[in-house]
Amino acid sequence: VQAIGVLGDEKSVDGLKKAACDSDREIRITAVLGLARIGDAGSADVLIKASDAKDAWERIKTGEACLELAEKLAAAGKKAAVNKIYTHLKNTRKDAGESYVGDIAAKALA
Repeated sequence: VQAIGVLGDEKSVDGLKKAACDSDREIRITAVLGLARIGDAGSADVLIKASDAKDAWERIKTGEACLELAEKLAAAGKKAAVNKIYTHLKNTRKDAGESYVGDIAAKALA
């Protein structure tokens, strides 16, 4: 899963989306990071869902992946997906330990 993400193989997006729902936390995180690196707009919903994990480490890593995907999509002019990601992060990152993510998203939306 990691190699596919590092290679940025667009043909592997569907497989990575499936791996993002795996029972193993490390596989889920690695798949989400790979999807972010690929920069596929169709992966936004998968990353958003993954970013709502209960586990703190997984929530941090998938939140970072959401930010990375949003940056890539912004560079590609995919405004709708970018706004969806940033709006979700802005609205869900309220706790003190993760409010910086919401702040980044709010600033990007402004």
